Amino acid sequence: MVAVSGTVEIEPGVLAPEPPGGFKTPIPSKYANLATTDIIVEVKEQGKNALVIAQHLEKAPGVKRVLHPALPGSPGHEIYKRDFKGPSGLFAIILDCTSDAQVIAFLDQLALFGMGYSWGGFESLAVPFDCTPFRTATTYAPGGRGVRLNIGLESPEDLIADLDAGLKAMMKV
Repeated sequence: MVAVSGTVEIEPGVLAPEPPGGFKTPIPSKYANLATTDIIVEVKEQGKNALVIAQHLEKAPGVKRVLHPALPGSPGHEIYKRDFKGPSGLFAIILDCTSDAQVIAFLDQLALFGMGYSWGGFESLAVPFDCTPFRTATTYAPGGRGVRLNIGLESPEDLIADLDAGLKAMMKV
């Protein structure tokens, strides 16, 4: 049995290694197409959820700025409107804080977010960032500490509550 948008019966040996010459058999190709369809649905849902969360974070105490190109006023918004059909699940926030201890308190409080750079999965992730040392053409001075968020398929309401709890913990430090 293989799970691809449901359960499908597969004959033993059908998913064997590719034949000599690298040609794909029709059955694995069929499942690759199904997986592509699932990815399209997943990316759209993650983008929709991320936009809801980004809009909430724009007004949240403890957030200085939200960097999401689908939001008016964000860097790249005009390019986003011209070139993209919808938002992605990846964006950043600038926390209204000045210390590593505050960022750590924020991240430690998050229960639904994993820590990591592996964007593109179904789970929500958070990772602190500071690109100040790498900027050479322009000066990067965000006025706070950055956290990059990848919004997954969890409930946006649950993720908002988790982020709000992290912000409250950060402001206590």
